[in-house]
Amino acid sequence: MVAIKLCALAPNFSTGFYKVATPANWNNGDDCVVVPAVATADILGIFPKGYKEIKPYLRMTPQPNLE
Repeated sequence: MVAIKLCALAPNFSTGFYKVATPANWNNGDDCVVVPAVATADILGIFPKGYKEIKPYLRMTPQPNLE
């Protein structure tokens, strides 16, 4: 089982709004973890930049609030 520890975030980046979590060693601009509550079928509609599936329960997407 993979545990993800949330870290301090950039002031203008709210993970709850974007439906992502951040690894403990996350830095601004790094990929984020798509929360498990988001169905795989819905990811492309929510995250148009795409995603990378590491495991069915661990999907990464580029930081959503960056251009």
